[in-house]
Amino acid sequence: MVDELSGGSERPPRRRLAVSLGLVAVAAVIVVLAVSGDHDHHRAGPARTPATSARPTGTPTIPTTAPVVRSSSAGHPLLGATSGWDLLLWDYTAVTIIHPATGLVTTIPVPPIQSSDRVYFFATGNGIVVRPAGSVVGYVVTGAGPGAVQVDGLNHSPLALSGPRAGQMWVERADRIDGVLYDLVDLTGAPIATVSAPTAADRSPIGDGAGGLLIHTPGGWYDVIATGRSTSVTTGTLLAVGPAGYLVRECPAGRCGTYRLAHAGSRHRIRDVSQVAVRALPGAAPTSYDVGALSPHGRYAALLQLGTPAALVTVIDARTGAQVGAGVSFAGIPGDPSKLAFSPDDRWLFAVGSGARLIIFDTATGRTRPLGIPLPLVGQVAIRGR
Repeated sequence: MVDELSGGSERPPRRRLAVSLGLVAVAAVIVVLAVSGDHDHHRAGPARTPATSARPTGTPTIPTTAPVVRSSSAGHPLLGATSGWDLLLWDYTAVTIIHPATGLVTTIPVPPIQSSDRVYFFATGNGIVVRPAGSVVGYVVTGAGPGAVQVDGLNHSPLALSGPRAGQMWVERADRIDGVLYDLVDLTGAPIATVSAPTAADRSPIGDGAGGLLIHTPGGWYDVIATGRSTSVTTGTLLAVGPAGYLVRECPAGRCGTYRLAHAGSRHRIRDVSQVAVRALPGAAPTSYDVGALSPHGRYAALLQLGTPAALVTVIDARTGAQVGAGVSFAGIPGDPSKLAFSPDDRWLFAVGSGARLIIFDTATGRTRPLGIPLPLVGQVAIRGR
């Protein structure tokens, strides 16, 4: 049996490509990223050129009026939270910031994304990045009033990933000599560092949970940090990643095992995921694993099993491998890094469920629960603060 909870309103989902001219006119806190370029990339060896600015070459059109920001309060804390972290939601036409410790909810309108592809959504420093894959516009939300606009470094970049420090992010840049490079930039686009993908990289990188890049090759996964150092993570399957490290499954000589790896290199074997009693969706058994999420302190892992026509998220205890509660149906795109997020205390898993509903999974009880306030339909989810 699959446990699924609709935490939002009952109105029908909006069309992703619906254009709201009013929202375009009021996007004062949004940096419009005029993005272009091909994302069928050719990978190359080590970079031989210094970092160059990823700042846009043209002058973006910056609106001068503030958007109509909506604020409300639940009147009480949500989810029993007492620390100062935010739950961030993107619903195709707005960014919603929920502060559970106070119950305060702030909604900032943004122009709709003209893409049905994956969207990179994360917070870094004072910016909230909304970046679609491909050659369409994206945004950086930096405040709620006029003058809070910054020129970003995402021009011509088909991806954006959180960097190692606040206010930093990774963007992709094609170089005529060195192939595909990854620039670490600040929110103005000023360059900080440049690294290159390992030879034979065969897919776009994902974040390693600690500000580095995880890059896949036919020989396995590699972790690349801002100094350019590349470390082999696993030659097997990467199951989950987070600030505490990785969860991997390896089958040397046909003997399969699941391991929790720390960024510092420690290795701990747990119950193999093949033994987890996952209840599949009716008529659609999961067929493979995509990269899920490891909670900030490494206690829980959200395993993402792909299937047809839907996917399944199963939470396990990352110390033992035991399953926690039932699986929940999931509405993610394979390789999309912005559909799962754990709270900083490992207690809550937030996921985008089918029908664009927010799923809230309590790791303490193994059950889903409502947030207790009206919610928008959700496209992406992220956490800000620790």
